[in-house]
Amino acid sequence: MTKATSKLEQLLIVMEQLRDPETGCAWSQQQDFHNIIPYTIEEAYEVADAIARQDHPALLDELGDLLFQTVFYAQIAKEKKLFDIEDIAGKLIEKLKARNPQLKLQTKENMDAKQAHAYWQQKKLQAQRDEDPNKSLLADIPSNLPATSIARKIQQRAAQVGFDWQNPRAVIEKLKEEINELENELDSNHKTENIAAELGDIFFTCINLSRHLELDIDYSLCLTNQKFIRRFQYIERKLAEKNINIEATNLDELDTLWNEAKSTEEP
Repeated sequence: MTKATSKLEQLLIVMEQLRDPETGCAWSQQQDFHNIIPYTIEEAYEVADAIARQDHPALLDELGDLLFQTVFYAQIAKEKKLFDIEDIAGKLIEKLKARNPQLKLQTKENMDAKQAHAYWQQKKLQAQRDEDPNKSLLADIPSNLPATSIARKIQQRAAQVGFDWQNPRAVIEKLKEEINELENELDSNHKTENIAAELGDIFFTCINLSRHLELDIDYSLCLTNQKFIRRFQYIERKLAEKNINIEATNLDELDTLWNEAKSTEEP
């Protein structure tokens, strides 16, 4: 084994050592592609959480954990003689160059962010068509993604061929329509499956709206979650100061404290 000349090379060596059948870690030796999927998903969420909290030391740590997942997959693949980390990097470089004209020395295209993203999606669609002209645009969306991510990918794929709303205002009108349909369903028969379907339409449209506004819906919801926690904890503190049990407080009193908490926040 040659002496590592970079931290990344040292990381690859450590991964090999962990998987060594004689001297490695028993847990690491037992893992395969399928076993570590939950850890990969968990690490990705922890990266997102560190970003949302603007905790840069934590982000540094979590990105390392996420990188370790890629190295783990690469080592397993290398042992199976499928590919290695160099192949992964090579494939990524090839894809980046194909989908980013700015990286091609012979081009001097000036694109803004929207144009660059559209170009990337166009090249991705072209690659899919070249591989199988009859393959559905929606065929390869991973089914184990969170439902919000699947919905956004569905909408992005449909938008590539022009099946999309023209602006956020149009999506808002659609959202109003979907809310009316849910209200009608509630007034009609109260069938759970129908109500669930109508509620799903509202969620789907909200995700579409976030896409048109160029906002991440999970991030937006995270902000609302944090806001609710902040205001609810204000209510708890105020009641505790008066030695009042929150369970014994009526809704009007809670709502008054909620509005009080809201008024203390910066607009």
